[in-house]
Amino acid sequence: MAFNSHNMLACKRFLLIAVFIFTAHLGFSQNIVSNPSFEAFTSLPTGYGQWYKASGWSNLNLSPIFAWPYASPDYLHMTGGGGVDLPICTFGTVTPSTGSAAVGMVTWLSTTPNFREYFSIALTTPMIVGQAYTVTFQVTNGSAGWYCGYSSNHLGIQFSQTPLVQITNEPVGGTPQLECAGEIWSTTWQLVSFSYVADLPYTYIAIGNFYNDASTTSTFRVASFSAGAYYFLDDISVVPELPLPITFTAFDAFAETNAVNLNWQTSAEMNTDYFTVEKSANGDNFEAIGSVSAAGNSASQHNYQFTDYEPESGVNYYRIKTTDLDNSILYSEIKSVDFSNSFVNIKIYPNPCLNVLNISLPINNTSDIRIVDLSRQIVYTTTHVEGLYSINTSYLAAGVYIITIQNNNASYYQQFVKL
Repeated sequence: MAFNSHNMLACKRFLLIAVFIFTAHLGFSQNIVSNPSFEAFTSLPTGYGQWYKASGWSNLNLSPIFAWPYASPDYLHMTGGGGVDLPICTFGTVTPSTGSAAVGMVTWLSTTPNFREYFSIALTTPMIVGQAYTVTFQVTNGSAGWYCGYSSNHLGIQFSQTPLVQITNEPVGGTPQLECAGEIWSTTWQLVSFSYVADLPYTYIAIGNFYNDASTTSTFRVASFSAGAYYFLDDISVVPELPLPITFTAFDAFAETNAVNLNWQTSAEMNTDYFTVEKSANGDNFEAIGSVSAAGNSASQHNYQFTDYEPESGVNYYRIKTTDLDNSILYSEIKSVDFSNSFVNIKIYPNPCLNVLNISLPINNTSDIRIVDLSRQIVYTTTHVEGLYSINTSYLAAGVYIITIQNNNASYYQQFVKL
């Protein structure tokens, strides 16, 4: 269904009210998208396809040259040149929603099948699982001098834990978590807003049309130089909504001789009542196996512990359910423990650690050991047979890391904190 002026006006009024209420409650919340209005640049744009001059932003195929066949979205500026100078540029007439800059990209092009352009950036902090975020951006097709006079559907946002990759100009694929309804066509800036609860600790955001031509619709709007859909974007924002009732700073699960130990840590709690420890054999269907009283209201660190004395053979999945005094609930991330003979009695200590992390491996075969950070970048790798192994961690920055141990196609992992 295409947007019409009545729908857009009603949508805009609703969004303005929603943003006002959100701001009144949140005031202090910080956008985790850096350079959201594209004001920071390495140098002013002087021609088409110079996306790389907008500090921090990526076009997914990383080609820094405006050259076929690479998709190269445009960085636009009030004091730019070479057809990308606003407000009257090659692609249309636009005054930035905020400041002096904006960007533009193609979401559909009739002359080139499955041609797509994207903008992407790393978030300043990973999204928190269970946290609700308000995700917004400004969008317009420009008011005159259109390069592309069509609208298209499927303008959306995809969050990911690793950077999405485009080889040349093809649709990246995947399912965007957020998507505009119908086809947007507007000669003025329109605020698009979503509320989204993170299900994984995403570290990247990308915006564009992730579908192929067979799944994309388009509509002719005005006479233009090219038959395609081109959108100007500005003010991209991902802001946490009201604070979570609880802040988990650590959650670890590890196997011992006849049990699995669970440890979790909170740095803040608000009206928490109790924790329920839940277990699953497949990662989908969880059952309660015990409960632990919560602190209630606290701004200091609290450590909690629970032991599962009846783990199943193979992989066990665990999560912590927090129940508040008003009976609302919140789930932690899911941890898995391989309770096979290969990984029983693995010990990783001390945790937190300062300069040395010790690993005790009661395994008869060579194990691959890796340390990765929360963005899943490998920061250490080695192999070890069995017995005690010590890793020098003095070179690691303070923070949370994951150590993975793989042996005979089985995997074990545990988080640890570097002080």
